[in-house]
Amino acid sequence: MVVWNVVFDYIIVMAGRRVVAAAGMAAAIVPLNIDEFMRPALARGLWIATAAAAAIVIVGLTSVQLARSR
Repeated sequence: MVVWNVVFDYIIVMAGRRVVAAAGMAAAIVPLNIDEFMRPALARGLWIATAAAAAIVIVGLTSVQLARSR
């Protein structure tokens, strides 16, 4: 659960930083739509965080199974 939360939070924070950088560059030219940055980051964060947590769970359960068989 901790790994999932850390990975998800990292991806959301990085998307937020991209929003701030884009807002600084385009403030005078075009209004910025934050959804263009955050919605894809939300979906990407969910998938990457779930994959990372699943990999850890699979390795952990496999290790337990191997330890029990010995």
